[in-house]
Formats: sequence, C-alpha cells, structure tokens
Amino acid sequence: MIYRLLLFTVFFSLFCFKGISNRCNENGYAGVHTEQYPTGFNKDLSPIRDTVYLKNWVFFNRKDSVLNQATVPGTVQSDLIKSGIIENPATGNNEPRIQNIGRQFWVYRTIINLDKVKFKEPLLVFEGIDTHADILIDGIKVAESHNMFVKKEVSIPLAFRDGNHTLEVRFFPAERYDSLSFLKDKIGRIPDKRTFSRKAGYHYGWDWGPKVVTVGLWKPVYLIENSMPRISSLRLRTLFADKNGNSVLECNSRIQGSKKGVFDFQLVIGELNIDTTFSFNYAGEDVLIKFPIKVSGGRLWWPNGMGDQILYSSEARIKENGLIRFRLSRDFGIRTITLNRQNDSIGSSFEFSCNGAPFFARGANYIPGEIFLPLTGLQKQKQMLIMCRQSGFNMIRVWGGGVYESDRFYQLCDSLGLVVWQDFMFACYFYPASQDFLDNVKEEAIQQIERISQFTSLGLWCGNNEVDEAWKNWGYQKALEYSANDSIEQAKRHYALFDELLPQMVKNYDQHTPYVSSSPLHGWGRKESLTAGDQHYWGVWWGEQPFEIFRDKTGRFASEYGFQAYPDARTINDWCQGVWPLSDSDQLLAAHQKHSRGREIISNTIKQYYKQPESFDQMVYLSQIIQKDALTVAIESHRLSSPKCSGTLFWQLNDCWPVTSWSVLDYYLRPKAAWYFLKRLFAPIMVGEGGSTQTPIPMLVSDYDLDSCFVSITGYSQASQVTVFDRLANVREREPIVLTAVSDLSKFLNKMGTTPDFLIIQIDSAYLAKDKGSAVQDYRSDAVFPISKVTSRNGQPLYRIEPRLTVKEKVICNLSPTEKGNHDAKIFCSIAGSGSTYTIELWSETMIPDLILSLDNRTIDYSCSDNQILLNGRRTIQIKLEIEIGKEELRNNLLFRSWYINNGKPVPIVWRE
Repeated sequence: MIYRLLLFTVFFSLFCFKGISNRCNENGYAGVHTEQYPTGFNKDLSPIRDTVYLKNWVFFNRKDSVLNQATVPGTVQSDLIKSGIIENPATGNNEPRIQNIGRQFWVYRTIINLDKVKFKEPLLVFEGIDTHADILIDGIKVAESHNMFVKKEVSIPLAFRDGNHTLEVRFFPAERYDSLSFLKDKIGRIPDKRTFSRKAGYHYGWDWGPKVVTVGLWKPVYLIENSMPRISSLRLRTLFADKNGNSVLECNSRIQGSKKGVFDFQLVIGELNIDTTFSFNYAGEDVLIKFPIKVSGGRLWWPNGMGDQILYSSEARIKENGLIRFRLSRDFGIRTITLNRQNDSIGSSFEFSCNGAPFFARGANYIPGEIFLPLTGLQKQKQMLIMCRQSGFNMIRVWGGGVYESDRFYQLCDSLGLVVWQDFMFACYFYPASQDFLDNVKEEAIQQIERISQFTSLGLWCGNNEVDEAWKNWGYQKALEYSANDSIEQAKRHYALFDELLPQMVKNYDQHTPYVSSSPLHGWGRKESLTAGDQHYWGVWWGEQPFEIFRDKTGRFASEYGFQAYPDARTINDWCQGVWPLSDSDQLLAAHQKHSRGREIISNTIKQYYKQPESFDQMVYLSQIIQKDALTVAIESHRLSSPKCSGTLFWQLNDCWPVTSWSVLDYYLRPKAAWYFLKRLFAPIMVGEGGSTQTPIPMLVSDYDLDSCFVSITGYSQASQVTVFDRLANVREREPIVLTAVSDLSKFLNKMGTTPDFLIIQIDSAYLAKDKGSAVQDYRSDAVFPISKVTSRNGQPLYRIEPRLTVKEKVICNLSPTEKGNHDAKIFCSIAGSGSTYTIELWSETMIPDLILSLDNRTIDYSCSDNQILLNGRRTIQIKLEIEIGKEELRNNLLFRSWYINNGKPVPIVWRE
C-alpha cells in the first residue's frame, strides 16, 4: 500500500460561537444501574455512504460439513453455545470440555449477490477476522488474514462483479499456527507460543480468565463502493490552546478510493463558525491531508473533575462538481495532554498534564468485558464507564493482553472525561520479530493509531504490558537455557518492536500523543521502581506483604497493584447453578479461580487481619473487606505522597466472566465492597492515613488550593463525646487556617491528651481557590470522604479512617484486630416504598463499621445507592430491585453483616414503622 502526504497550509480567523453543549449528563448514584447517559453519545459514528452488510452466514467443521447458522459478528463457540451443542464456560466446570473447538478447522460461508449491490467497484471489508484464515470467492483464494486487530479490505476481481458468488472464510486453528511458527523460530524457545499470533492474549487463558481460543468473524463484514474517494479517518488534534479560547488545531484526514480526478475537501465545524473548502488532485491512491486551523473563542475539554467535557461536532465532505459524494462526522474536544518525564532529585517524574495543568491520575486497568468479544454489550459498557465517572475516575488504562476497544468505548470516554492510557496489544511474554511479524504489526499499528487518535480522550500510547519486566526479571532466559547469542537475538527483537517500530508509527501517525515503550520499566523488586517512571507494585498479593507496605512503596505513578476478592454471592450462585452453601475447597469455586494460590492467599490474609471465618458467607464477606482494606491503604498512600506520586490505577476494574479476581466490579457489574470506597478515595478532598508504616498520621490532600478553611476534631468513646478541638484547640474562636495541597493533621491529635474510640475530623472550607491553570468543577458539599483501615502486624491499634455522612465529616476509629467481632449491637430499621424501589433508613445506638447490606435470596438482583458503610447515627440507603416484590418479602430477605458485630453473622434487626 502506497502512502503519500499532501500538506496544505491554510490559516484563517474565526468568530466566536457560543452555542456549545456540555456532553456530560451525570445522574443517578454510584453502584446503581441507571439509564442516564451523556447527551449526544448515541450519535452515529458510521460515515454517510452506501454500505451493504453481508448476512445469511453459515459455518461448518471441515471434518463433517454439518451446517450451522452463524451470527456475524460472532464466534464459532458462542454460536455453538447458543444452539445448545456445547456448554457455556461461564457456568459450572465447562471450560475443559470446549477446548477442542478452537483446535479444529472451521469455515464461514455466505452468498454475495452483486447484481443487487450494483457497485461499480465493490470493496469487501472485514472489520475483524479471528484470526488465521483464507478468503475465497467461488473457491478461488483472494486474500488471507493473520491478525484479528487488522481491518481487511479486498477488492473484488472483475470476473466476480455480477451475479451470485460464494464467499468463504476458511479458518486455520490459532494454536496450530502458533506451534508451527514456534518450530520455525530462529531461537525456538519463547515462554509462550501464543505470541506468534496477533490475537487477544487473554483468549489463551490468564490468571483471571478461562482459556477459550475463539475463532470467527468477530466484527462486521460488508461491501462498499471503492471507486469514489472516501474519508477513512478524521482527526482534529490540538496543537496549541490557552485559557482565553485561542487555539490551533490540525485536521488530519485519510482519503481512500480508486477514482482519479479533482475533488473538493470541505470541513465544517458549525459551533465554531468554521467552513473551509479547497480542491485537491486525487491520483487514486491513499493520501493523507493535513492542515492547521486557527480557532478563537473555543472552550477547552477537561478530564473529569477538572472542568467540562466540551465536544464540538465536525463534518468532513468529499465533493465532486459541487455534489457531496462522501461525508464523515466526528465529535472532538480542544485540549492538549502531555506526559512529564523529567529527571529530578528523586529520579524521573511520570506526570500527566491537560491544557498545561498537571493532574493526579485516578482510575483502573480495564480488560475486555467478555470471553466472546462480539457479545460485549454496549449498554453494559456504558454503565460501567458512567459508574467510573461518578466514582471520581479521570483515567482508564486499556490493558495490553486484550483488544483495542470499539469506537463507542472511546467516544464514551470523550463524553465522560476519562483519559485513555492505551496499551498496544502485547503483554507479559517475549515476542518474535521476523520481518513478516513486524510487517504484520506495522499494519496493525497504523490502523489502530489512526482510528483511536480520532478521539479526544486518548492520552498515552504504551508499547506493552510487563514485557520489559518479563525479559529482565522473571527468569525466563535462565529457565529456557538461553545462550549468550540467544539473549542478544531476543534483545534485538524486543528493541526492534518496542523501541523502533511502534514509536516510529506513533511519530508518523499521531505525533501529538506521548509514547512509552513498556509498563513498567522497572520491576517491583527493583529500587528504581520507586524513583523513576510508572510502577506495578505486586509485593502485596504476589509477595504476600502486609498492606501497610504500600506506604513505603508509593513510587512516581502506580499503574498496577491490587488484591483479590470473591465476587457477589449472586454471581457465585449463578456459576454454581444454585449449589449452596459451598466450602472454600469446592471444585466449582476452583474452576473459577485462575490464580494457582488465590484461595490460599485470600484465606491467609483474612487470618492475619481478622479471625478465621466460620462459614462460606463470611469468607465472601471478609475477602471483600480485605480487598477494600488493601486498595484503601494503597490509594491513600499514593494520593498523600503527591506530588512525588502523580497517579494511581489499580488492577482491575472488571471481569470477562464470573470469577474470583482482582476486579471491583464483577462480571455482572455487581460492586464488591471496595467499589463503594472509591468515590471516597477519589474525592477532590481526602483525609487519610499518611506517614510511614511505623508512624502513620492523619493527613489531608486536596485537588484545590485551600486558602482558608476551618478544621475541628471531636473525640468519642462509643456514643459519649469526650472533647472538641477547633483549629489549634481554640474551641470558642473559629479562625481560618491555610492548608497546603498535602497537610499533616497530627498536630490536632497531639493536643487531644487521650485516646478515644473514634474521632470525627471536620473540614469546613470557606474558600476554594480554583485558579490552578485550569477550570475546576464546583465544590459539592455532599461528596463523600475516603476510607482507610490501618492496623499493625503485632495487633497494636492504629488509626482507622471511615466515612461519615458528608464531605465535611471524617471518622477515625481506634479499633484493634483483637476487638473485631465482639461487639453486641442491634440495627433499627424502617422501609418505605413499594414494587422495585425502596428507601431503607438505618440507625444504631452503637457505631458499626464495615456494615454491608445484602439479600438472603441470591436469585433477586438489586443495586444500592451506597453500601459497605460505617453506621454511626442515622443512615439512608436506596435499593432498586430487578423485579417487584412486596415490603414484607424485602424485610424477610434483608441482611446486614459486620465483622464487628456478632462475629460476622447477620446483625439483629429491630423493625420500626
């Protein structure tokens, strides 16, 4: 394919246009599956053209030729499950029983009627072929595929341009291809054969996912007219922007088609009063058109929490003799995103800025939402990302062992202010680098860079996930008995792929987005991981270190860390098909736990911090509590070490099937306990535990400048108030004090003179400075503070931070592990509502931490406005059910559980009307 560059330099002035719509519409509350989505999100992304989607597909095994109806997009496995021929691996222990499906030869077939299409020059487009296949028309091979991440375009030969023709896609098993490639490899010893196929790595199994090596047409197949020039990409990137609305954009558009001649290219941005047209001489080959645009009066796009997500609508058109022959629409935002990696006194920074304003990145690692990718539900994906926004996320990392996500995913991130850290699809192993392999990856990189860089939310390209660390630190070279020459050869491959090819493609096709070669550059056991670049700290979990070690291992940017927990009991009930109760050693549980020591690590950690659970229900509950504890200590440590640490992205956000994993939202988006704390941990102003492991202290961190505020502390012994301090023990005279971005609050505690059971720290800000080089959202007084649990390994009590009711109040509890499970208490409860929506009011005469609401009937689905709470006084929770039930049935099924009360068994409820 020949690429030529036409450079048009067009500068012009524009008048300000004020008709701008905010694309964000945030309704509902975290954890509840609302139907509120950003306005404008459902805009059709497809270009305006004649597109004929191919239907009536069948598939068959080449051994028996039995025809099956095929769903396209789809996979062989998902269609066989739908027809009842094989079992779904999401339930029971079915995964081993379907392995042979992906190892067989399959064929997809349909009929093309080109008389009905009437295209002058029909182009056959395969958006995604999974993965190795020959494409045949009437038995004649016209193309082949070896990359599921590459769109395949096939020009139909003249001999087939009328009448009916048989189109076949004959698949070759990926694992067999991998084995043959492995045998031909020059070194012949790579840790995993899967790396020879450009296929989603997680399909071969991961420590949170099953092995299901899918095969099929996983994206749409269609015909388009190829003769007329068309716009295949439209990118409007920001070269410069200032606070006054002045900016310079670059329009970057690829034109494809075979018809030669003189055409007009028109770009219209109505909201900015931009309408420019110029003629170009098209030679019938791919061409890239680039030109700058000067904008006055444009408003900036910001990450969530820093300002609005302003998106403008643009439309590019191809005209011939004044008639529009093709047009493509894209929404875009005006913004710059940079990554600061400067050497400093510590090592080297890793800090993102938007529009010149540095920001602390808050978010998680995202994996594909399904085993069978075509089944990925847009509605589910929407809800998940909206929940992320509502919980204070401003960044999502698309992990390198999955797939490049759909246009809809990135469009939603644009609307919600979620900056995308985009890995290229390489993870955890060594990769071959033959010329054929590099050429294959080059085509993949060009297509994906041009496609994804159309979206405003893209903030970073990363060459791979942990490939550099695997090469240097995981012992593969020794285990595989590499010779010195073997190591040199593989090092050359590594460099050629991640330090030469991929950065060169980013430079050529998206020079406005930063690139890093690998995440991380230094393993968690290396001292450099604490001083330079991003960090994957797995001393907690893999190293089985105590949670408190996070305080001493903050690093410069935490891009991976986490702890496993069992999913919601309803999810376990689904995959176990109603088998209950279970034991921790049950084979149905083992089938959905992919870490070799996962259950053991969870159990051991529970024993270290809590008591041995007496039932499986308690095990599920406590696993979620310790996951919440681990993430809390980590995120608080990262935020409180700002600006040394500039971001925290935990592992992992979601699941691709029902499983015990590191996720905080399980496969059905049912939140684990940790999820409810993220809104508190990611709040603009957070009080948490800072300092060192030996001497933790309460500290405050703020996204805003706190030029003037009041701080007070109230100490309690259970329900009895002990003393009140305001500012520096000035109870009667409230004088505002100045707090820095990260402030030590221990001076207040030093004047307490006693150790009450718990404290309330109150921050009442009189003024929040907003001029930090960026716009900020208005401070919301009903936001919730974060939570932290801190206990020492020898059982000595340290401070424990819990949320109270509003952003103004923080509770610090001084409870030791030996006290857990010994309190007697009751919950007073009343219920209002009917059908599927109820309001539950709770209160207690005793403080109850870690209180979780659930239903005894595990077949009733529900969602809560909040959960995993500290009950101290009155609290209201809204619950929405998937079905309508009566108030009495809800009352009979309602359960509350806290490890501090009744040893983790259901807490007694006293009903009040």
